[in-house]
Formats: sequence, C-alpha cells, structure tokens
Amino acid sequence: MNRGDVGLVLGLAGFLLGGAAIFIAAGSQKETSGRWDDIQGMVKADEESITGLGEKVKGLDATVKDLTRRVNAVDTSPRQSAGGLKDLEDRIAALEAARGAAPDPHAKDPGTGPSGGASGGADEFDALSKKMLSDEATPDEMAKFWAMLREKPAILADWMSALEKEVADNPRDVDARMKLAQTYVVKLLTVPSGPEMGAWSMKAMEQYKSVLAQEPNHWDARYSLAFNYSQWPDFLNKRPDAIKEFETLRKVQENATPAAKHAQTYLQLRELYLKDGKPDDAKAVLDEGLRRFPDDEELKKAKDGAK
Repeated sequence: MNRGDVGLVLGLAGFLLGGAAIFIAAGSQKETSGRWDDIQGMVKADEESITGLGEKVKGLDATVKDLTRRVNAVDTSPRQSAGGLKDLEDRIAALEAARGAAPDPHAKDPGTGPSGGASGGADEFDALSKKMLSDEATPDEMAKFWAMLREKPAILADWMSALEKEVADNPRDVDARMKLAQTYVVKLLTVPSGPEMGAWSMKAMEQYKSVLAQEPNHWDARYSLAFNYSQWPDFLNKRPDAIKEFETLRKVQENATPAAKHAQTYLQLRELYLKDGKPDDAKAVLDEGLRRFPDDEELKKAKDGAK
C-alpha cells in the first residue's frame, strides 16, 4: 500500500466524522439529546477502528519499504551469478576428487594420499602436512598449506572418514592407525586454541596408544605420543607423562639400530628437563645424544647454546 492509499483511507475517515457532525447539527434538539449517547458511542467506535486501521497501514508501509530494500540489495548481475557458480563447481570438483581417491591405509609411507583435490593435489597436501608437522616447511610452504586447508577442508574431512572406517574394519592395522592419528593432528592445527585442540589431540593419542598396545617398540607412535604430551599447556601437568614416554623411547632406540631421527629424543628430553628444573639431567642427556649422533646439527647447536 503506497502513500496515496494511506491518504485516501484517512480522507475517508475525515469525511465520515464530518458527516456525523452535520447529522447532529441538522436534527432537532429533542432528537439529538435522545440519541446523543448512541452517536457518541458510534463515533468513538469509528475513531478506534480508524486508529487501528491507520496503524495497520503504517505497518504495511514499513513492510513494503523493507521488502523493497531487500530486493534492491540482491545482486543479480551476471558477474555475481557466474562467480557463485564457479565457486560451487570448484567445491564439487574437490569433493569428487577426494571421494574418488581415498588414501590407501596399507601403504608403507604414512599419510601418502592420492593425486587430485585442491591446489596441486592431495599428494602435495600430504607432503606439505608432513613438513609442517616436522617443522621443515618454508614460509611459502606454510602459507600454501594453510591456504589448502582453508579453501578445501572437505578433503581433510574425507580422508578422516575413510581412515576411521579402515581402522574400524581392521583394528590391528597399525599403519592405518598411524595415518588416522596424523590426520587428527593436521585437523588440530586448523582449529582455534582451546578445548577443541585438546579434543583432537586426545583422539590422536588414542591411536598412538592402540599402536603401542600391539607394538610397544613402535618408534613413531612412542615419539608422537611423547611429543603430544609435551605440547599440552603447563597447567595441565602433562610434562611428567612426556618425560616418561621419552625416557621409554630412549631405552627402545638405544637397543635398536641407530637412525638419524633418534637424535630428536635427546633434544626433546633435554628441553623437558630444563623446564622441569633439572639442568644436570639436561646436560647428561645432551652429551649422550652427541656421543651417539656427533654430526647432528641440532644437537651441536644445543651444545653451543649451553656454553
């Protein structure tokens, strides 16, 4: 209803009120006095009805204005429509690529995924995720990794679902459990700091513990569990658990064939001992690490920094 319609209604109301006044003046005094109370009641009722009608008209007018504003705000340009369709097509393509090529839980290289997906493929995403987890990614690689997660989170979700099903179907498959744990950690890196990070961390730890229940000497599972404990906030008091797991891992690896990655155990233990106020233990474990891995650059750097 436009403003002209509102004026017409209000004008009609004025005409009715005026007609009532003329009728009263033209009648005899006797008739008027006899019907005055009735006419007053009628006029009052008309006034109330008209007042209510006016409010409804105002409400309709406001509704029309709001609808007009909303319609005018909608961008129906070909440019906008094309952009929306392109974005939808990209999302569908990513989902199809991920669903059509789920990771092989039996592959020996943990986390190796298929080609396809966002920004160069799932294999590139997996390579970047492993670099991120090992702190080996360059600034450019870090930026690309976060962009891939931000733009195509469905790929990560599909991998997670596929691996969860594989673990449920084959609970003794330690390789599948390690990949699932890695996926939980990657997911952890995409959520804000707080309880949600703790939830994903605990899901990863459950997988590491399940692997260790089957293979107590599984180095990657033990290291990942210990490192996970070491990253929890101090007020949660997980440092003793981290130290315990790293000390167990040290015994495991010192009775096995040396590998370059074993140097990390001494580095992590040293840092935990220092935080725990045990400088002598920190020095001892660093010296033992250098004795076993004299060419490790990180151990040498830690030694130089301690001088």
